[in-house]
Amino acid sequence: MKGIADYKGFPHAYMREWDVDQDDWADTLLLSPVSDEQLSAVKEQWHLWLRWRSAHDNGTLRPEDHHPTLAKDRKRYEELATVVEAALKVEDAKSIRVKADFRGDILSMGKTAVRWTEPDDGGTPPISAIPHL
Repeated sequence: MKGIADYKGFPHAYMREWDVDQDDWADTLLLSPVSDEQLSAVKEQWHLWLRWRSAHDNGTLRPEDHHPTLAKDRKRYEELATVVEAALKVEDAKSIRVKADFRGDILSMGKTAVRWTEPDDGGTPPISAIPHL
């Protein structure tokens, strides 16, 4: 599981870690900062996907429209792909490890929030809203 989230007021890419011993997702995530340019590209690509999703949900997809974007948006979607891929890459050298307690359905279009904690401190920082892109 990966995406973009607000951490201490700044956008970060996140990647959930896999717990080999439990053979399941761990409750820790790695976070890596995202530049303004990268965030802009992620938001633009997200909006193109939302257009596809809306057409899918409304039953108005055309035969040339294929997930994850409408045919008329495909060129721009693909132009953004390199920047978005780089933005979502969590670099070990620049990453921090945190625990996350997500509230809401992160796979839906509804509002989602997350409470970040350091893995060892057990503290409870305020819940941060994840802005929907």
